[in-house]
This record gives sequence, structure tokens and C-alpha cells, in this order.
Amino acid sequence: MCLLSDMSGIAVVEFDSDERKGGKAYIINSDGTKRFDIQIPAEYSAPHFYDVYYIGDDLYFFFYDKEDFRVRVDVNTGEVININISR
Repeated sequence: MCLLSDMSGIAVVEFDSDERKGGKAYIINSDGTKRFDIQIPAEYSAPHFYDVYYIGDDLYFFFYDKEDFRVRVDVNTGEVININISR
């Protein structure tokens, strides 16, 4: 879990030990409503989310799909800005 820098909500990663499910990642508004789910492109067959935190001013969700990736997300729209291998 990670508090958004503007204090408008929290970023959440739910880990699921069932490899077929892969866990969930989403942002919740400060009033408790879900802002959006993080949607990874279909080319990643089974992303397993495991962490979320800021690097500088950008929020990154981390997932594993045969190797480690980080995905930068626009916290207002849910748009995936980029996905990179995380090293």
C-alpha cells in the first residue's frame, strides 16, 4: 500500500498466492471508492503484482511475468504511461 502524494487516496497491491490469479492492483480514493484497477496490456500473460511505490514524482506498480517489470501509471486517469523491465 502507498499513500498518493496528493493525499487523495491510496495505491493498493493485493498479492494472491494462487499463481493463476496473479493478484490485483488498484487505486482507492480517500472516500473509500475505487478510482480504477491497473490494467496491464494482454501481451503480459499472467502479471503477478507485488509492490507499489514512488520513484521521484512517479508512481510505479511492480509485477512479475517471467521477469520483473515496473509500470508507471497516471494516478488521475489510470493510464499506463510505460512498462519497463525492473533491474
